[in-house]
Amino acid sequence: MLLFIKEARGRFQKEGQEYLKVYLKTIRPAIKIEAVKENPQLRKEVIAHLRTNPKLSQRKIAEILGIDKNIAEKTKA
Repeated sequence: MLLFIKEARGRFQKEGQEYLKVYLKTIRPAIKIEAVKENPQLRKEVIAHLRTNPKLSQRKIAEILGIDKNIAEKTKA
C-alpha cells in the first residue's frame, strides 16, 4: 500500500510539472520551471493560476514548483 502511495505521488508530481510546462509555453515560451522559482512576479502569476485552474492545494503547488510550502501559502493572488 505504501509503495502505491509513493508511486501515485511521483506520478502526480510528474503530471503537474508537465501541465506547468505546457502552461509556461503559452504565457512565456522561453521560460523554464526553474525560472519560476527565481522570479517573484512570475511565481505569483503561476501560483495564482495553479490555485484556480486545476484547483491545487498550496502543498501540491509547492511540490510541483519545488518551493517551500510557506512560500505558496503566503503568495497572494
